[in-house]
Amino acid sequence: LPLLKLTNRLKMAISSKSLFHFTSLNNLMNILDKKYFHVRYSKETFQFRLSTMSYYIPMVCFCDIPLTQTREHIEHYNGYAIGLKRAWGLGHGLNPVFYITDNFTNPLEGLELGSTTNSTGRRAFDYFFCIIKPYKGMNYKCQPPEGKNFYNEKEWRYVPMLHGFSDSLQQIFSEKDFTPDINDRTLSIRNLYKLPFNVSDINYLIVKSIEEKKSLIQYFLSTDYATAIQNHDFIVFTVDEIFEEF
Repeated sequence: LPLLKLTNRLKMAISSKSLFHFTSLNNLMNILDKKYFHVRYSKETFQFRLSTMSYYIPMVCFCDIPLTQTREHIEHYNGYAIGLKRAWGLGHGLNPVFYITDNFTNPLEGLELGSTTNSTGRRAFDYFFCIIKPYKGMNYKCQPPEGKNFYNEKEWRYVPMLHGFSDSLQQIFSEKDFTPDINDRTLSIRNLYKLPFNVSDINYLIVKSIEEKKSLIQYFLSTDYATAIQNHDFIVFTVDEIFEEF
Protein backbone atom coordinates (compact mmCIF):
# COMPACT_ATOMS: atom_id res chain seq x y z
CA LEU A 1 0.00 0.00 0.00
CA PRO A 2 1.17 3.57 -0.64
CA LEU A 3 2.26 5.19 2.61
CA LEU A 4 -0.56 7.78 2.45
CA LYS A 5 -3.20 5.07 2.04
CA LEU A 6 -1.65 3.05 4.87
CA THR A 7 -1.55 6.15 7.09
CA ASN A 8 -5.24 6.93 6.49
CA ARG A 9 -6.21 3.35 7.25
CA LEU A 10 -4.22 3.30 10.50
CA LYS A 11 -5.71 6.62 11.64
CA MET A 12 -9.17 5.03 11.56
CA ALA A 13 -8.19 2.05 13.73
CA ILE A 14 -9.12 1.79 17.40
CA SER A 15 -6.94 -1.29 17.86
CA SER A 16 -4.07 -2.43 15.70
CA LYS A 17 -4.39 -5.57 13.62
CA SER A 18 -0.87 -6.34 14.80
CA LEU A 19 0.39 -7.31 18.23
CA PHE A 20 3.55 -5.37 19.09
CA HIS A 21 6.33 -6.55 21.37
CA PHE A 22 8.57 -3.65 22.49
CA THR A 23 12.13 -4.43 23.50
CA SER A 24 15.79 -3.42 23.13
CA LEU A 25 17.73 -3.63 19.85
CA ASN A 26 19.81 -6.53 21.12
CA ASN A 27 16.71 -8.49 22.16
CA LEU A 28 14.96 -7.68 18.88
CA MET A 29 17.86 -9.06 16.86
CA ASN A 30 17.94 -12.16 19.05
CA ILE A 31 14.20 -12.69 18.52
CA LEU A 32 14.53 -12.25 14.75
CA ASP A 33 17.48 -14.63 14.59
CA LYS A 34 15.84 -17.41 16.62
CA LYS A 35 12.22 -16.77 15.54
CA TYR A 36 10.77 -17.19 18.98
CA PHE A 37 10.12 -15.27 22.19
CA HIS A 38 11.48 -16.70 25.42
CA VAL A 39 9.09 -16.66 28.35
CA ARG A 40 10.37 -15.01 31.52
CA TYR A 41 8.84 -14.27 34.91
CA SER A 42 7.86 -10.61 35.16
CA LYS A 43 7.05 -8.68 38.32
CA GLU A 44 3.49 -7.38 38.69
CA THR A 45 2.41 -5.22 41.62
CA PHE A 46 -1.11 -4.91 43.03
CA GLN A 47 -2.21 -2.20 45.44
CA PHE A 48 -4.86 -3.54 47.77
CA ARG A 49 -6.71 -1.58 50.44
CA LEU A 50 -4.32 -2.56 53.20
CA SER A 51 -1.14 -3.51 51.39
CA THR A 52 0.90 -3.51 48.21
CA MET A 53 1.97 -6.94 47.03
CA SER A 54 4.08 -8.17 44.12
CA TYR A 55 4.00 -11.43 42.22
CA TYR A 56 6.12 -12.95 39.45
CA ILE A 57 4.23 -14.29 36.43
CA PRO A 58 5.63 -16.16 33.39
CA MET A 59 4.78 -14.21 30.25
CA VAL A 60 5.64 -12.52 27.00
CA CYS A 61 3.94 -9.11 26.66
CA PHE A 62 2.44 -7.47 23.59
CA CYS A 63 0.08 -4.58 22.89
CA ASP A 64 -2.38 -3.75 20.11
CA ILE A 65 -1.96 0.04 20.19
CA PRO A 66 -2.36 1.52 16.68
CA LEU A 67 0.83 3.06 15.27
CA THR A 68 -0.96 6.42 15.38
CA GLN A 69 -0.96 6.25 19.20
CA THR A 70 2.37 4.63 19.97
CA ARG A 71 4.48 7.71 20.80
CA GLU A 72 4.31 7.31 24.59
CA HIS A 73 4.78 3.55 24.38
CA ILE A 74 7.78 3.87 22.06
CA GLU A 75 9.42 6.49 24.28
CA HIS A 76 8.85 4.38 27.41
CA TYR A 77 9.85 0.96 26.07
CA ASN A 78 13.22 1.42 24.33
CA GLY A 79 11.93 2.30 20.85
CA TYR A 80 12.33 -1.10 19.17
CA ALA A 81 9.48 -3.46 18.36
CA ILE A 82 8.23 -6.34 16.28
CA GLY A 83 4.59 -6.42 15.21
CA LEU A 84 3.01 -9.76 14.37
CA LYS A 85 -0.37 -10.66 12.89
CA ARG A 86 -3.26 -10.87 15.35
CA ALA A 87 -4.22 -14.25 13.85
CA TRP A 88 -0.77 -15.56 14.87
CA GLY A 89 -1.38 -14.40 18.45
CA LEU A 90 -4.82 -15.95 18.68
CA GLY A 91 -3.47 -19.19 17.26
CA HIS A 92 -0.77 -19.33 19.94
CA GLY A 93 -2.97 -18.64 22.95
CA LEU A 94 -2.33 -14.92 23.50
CA ASN A 95 -5.07 -13.11 25.38
CA PRO A 96 -5.93 -9.47 26.11
CA VAL A 97 -5.22 -8.48 29.71
CA PHE A 98 -8.23 -8.15 32.01
CA TYR A 99 -7.87 -4.71 33.66
CA ILE A 100 -9.45 -4.30 37.09
CA THR A 101 -10.24 -1.21 39.16
CA ASP A 102 -9.64 -0.78 42.88
CA ASN A 103 -13.15 -2.08 43.59
CA PHE A 104 -12.28 -5.42 42.06
CA THR A 105 -8.92 -5.77 43.83
CA ASN A 106 -10.64 -5.81 47.22
CA PRO A 107 -12.01 -9.38 46.87
CA LEU A 108 -8.49 -10.56 45.93
CA GLU A 109 -6.96 -9.22 49.12
CA GLY A 110 -5.73 -11.90 51.47
CA LEU A 111 -5.84 -14.73 48.94
CA GLU A 112 -2.82 -17.01 48.99
CA LEU A 113 -1.83 -16.32 45.39
CA GLY A 114 0.81 -18.59 44.00
CA SER A 115 -0.17 -21.37 46.36
CA THR A 116 1.12 -24.82 45.50
CA THR A 117 -2.18 -26.41 46.57
CA ASN A 118 -2.88 -28.97 43.87
CA SER A 119 -6.59 -28.40 43.32
CA THR A 120 -8.40 -27.75 40.06
CA GLY A 121 -9.89 -24.51 41.39
CA ARG A 122 -6.54 -23.26 42.67
CA ARG A 123 -4.81 -23.97 39.37
CA ALA A 124 -7.60 -22.29 37.39
CA PHE A 125 -7.50 -19.20 39.61
CA ASP A 126 -3.71 -18.92 39.45
CA TYR A 127 -3.77 -19.12 35.65
CA PHE A 128 -6.56 -16.54 35.37
CA PHE A 129 -4.70 -14.25 37.77
CA CYS A 130 -1.79 -14.25 35.28
CA ILE A 131 -3.82 -12.13 32.83
CA ILE A 132 -5.15 -9.64 35.41
CA LYS A 133 -3.61 -6.18 35.68
CA PRO A 134 -4.60 -3.06 37.66
CA TYR A 135 -6.46 -0.41 35.67
CA LYS A 136 -4.04 2.15 37.10
CA GLY A 137 -1.39 2.33 39.79
CA MET A 138 2.27 2.97 40.43
CA ASN A 139 4.73 1.94 37.75
CA TYR A 140 7.60 0.52 39.79
CA LYS A 141 9.67 -0.17 36.66
CA CYS A 142 10.43 3.56 36.58
CA GLN A 143 12.88 5.16 39.01
CA PRO A 144 11.49 6.91 40.89
CA PRO A 145 8.13 5.09 40.57
CA GLU A 146 5.36 7.13 38.97
CA GLY A 147 1.60 6.86 38.57
CA LYS A 148 0.41 5.24 35.36
CA ASN A 149 -2.86 4.35 33.65
CA PHE A 150 -2.03 0.79 32.59
CA TYR A 151 -5.31 0.51 30.65
CA ASN A 152 -3.80 2.75 27.93
CA GLU A 153 -1.20 0.06 27.15
CA LYS A 154 -3.83 -2.30 25.65
CA GLU A 155 -1.71 -5.22 26.74
CA TRP A 156 -1.92 -8.82 25.52
CA ARG A 157 -0.04 -11.69 27.16
CA TYR A 158 1.24 -15.10 26.32
CA VAL A 159 1.19 -17.11 29.55
CA PRO A 160 2.03 -20.84 29.47
CA MET A 161 -0.01 -23.10 31.71
CA LEU A 162 2.63 -24.65 33.93
CA HIS A 163 0.68 -27.28 35.85
CA GLY A 164 2.41 -30.57 35.08
CA PHE A 165 4.96 -28.75 32.92
CA SER A 166 7.85 -28.52 35.38
CA ASP A 167 8.22 -29.53 39.01
CA SER A 168 10.58 -26.61 39.66
CA LEU A 169 8.39 -23.81 38.28
CA GLN A 170 5.11 -22.44 39.63
CA GLN A 171 2.36 -20.63 37.78
CA ILE A 172 2.87 -17.69 40.15
CA PHE A 173 5.68 -16.89 42.56
CA SER A 174 5.13 -14.54 45.46
CA GLU A 175 7.84 -11.91 45.88
CA LYS A 176 9.25 -13.65 48.96
CA ASP A 177 9.59 -16.96 47.09
CA PHE A 178 11.07 -15.63 43.85
CA THR A 179 14.84 -15.68 43.29
CA PRO A 180 16.78 -14.40 40.23
CA ASP A 181 17.95 -17.91 39.30
CA ILE A 182 14.36 -18.93 38.51
CA ASN A 183 14.44 -17.08 35.18
CA ASP A 184 17.85 -18.61 34.47
CA ARG A 185 16.33 -22.01 35.16
CA THR A 186 13.79 -21.52 32.38
CA LEU A 187 16.67 -21.39 29.87
CA SER A 188 17.41 -25.05 30.52
CA ILE A 189 13.97 -25.99 29.19
CA ARG A 190 14.04 -23.44 26.35
CA ASN A 191 12.53 -25.80 23.76
CA LEU A 192 9.36 -26.18 25.81
CA TYR A 193 9.27 -22.63 27.13
CA LYS A 194 9.15 -20.48 24.03
CA LEU A 195 6.66 -18.74 21.73
CA PRO A 196 7.59 -19.37 18.04
CA PHE A 197 6.69 -17.45 14.89
CA ASN A 198 7.41 -17.60 11.16
CA VAL A 199 8.66 -14.84 8.86
CA SER A 200 5.18 -14.74 7.30
CA ASP A 201 3.67 -13.80 10.70
CA ILE A 202 5.47 -10.42 10.81
CA ASN A 203 3.72 -7.19 9.82
CA TYR A 204 6.08 -4.50 11.14
CA LEU A 205 9.48 -3.88 12.65
CA ILE A 206 10.37 -0.63 14.45
CA VAL A 207 13.91 0.67 14.94
CA LYS A 208 15.23 4.04 16.09
CA SER A 209 17.27 5.40 13.20
CA ILE A 210 17.47 5.31 9.42
CA GLU A 211 20.98 3.84 9.74
CA GLU A 212 19.59 0.95 11.80
CA LYS A 213 16.80 0.47 9.26
CA LYS A 214 19.30 0.23 6.39
CA SER A 215 21.51 -2.15 8.36
CA LEU A 216 18.55 -4.36 9.26
CA ILE A 217 17.38 -4.58 5.65
CA GLN A 218 20.90 -5.38 4.51
CA TYR A 219 21.12 -8.10 7.17
CA PHE A 220 17.82 -9.59 6.00
CA LEU A 221 19.07 -9.95 2.43
CA SER A 222 21.52 -12.64 3.55
CA THR A 223 18.94 -14.60 5.57
CA ASP A 224 15.64 -16.41 5.02
CA TYR A 225 13.95 -13.03 5.49
CA ALA A 226 15.24 -11.93 2.07
CA THR A 227 12.17 -12.81 -0.01
CA ALA A 228 9.79 -11.23 2.49
CA ILE A 229 11.72 -7.96 2.65
CA GLN A 230 12.08 -7.79 -1.14
CA ASN A 231 8.34 -8.42 -1.59
CA HIS A 232 7.47 -5.87 1.12
CA ASP A 233 5.61 -8.57 3.05
CA PHE A 234 6.41 -6.58 6.21
CA ILE A 235 7.42 -2.96 6.74
CA VAL A 236 10.41 -1.59 8.64
CA PHE A 237 9.70 1.78 10.24
CA THR A 238 11.96 4.15 12.13
CA VAL A 239 10.63 5.94 15.19
CA ASP A 240 10.91 9.29 13.35
CA GLU A 241 8.89 7.95 10.43
CA ILE A 242 6.10 6.89 12.77
CA PHE A 243 6.06 10.25 14.57
CA GLU A 244 6.16 12.19 11.29
CA GLU A 245 3.64 10.13 9.34
CA PHE A 246 1.20 9.15 12.06
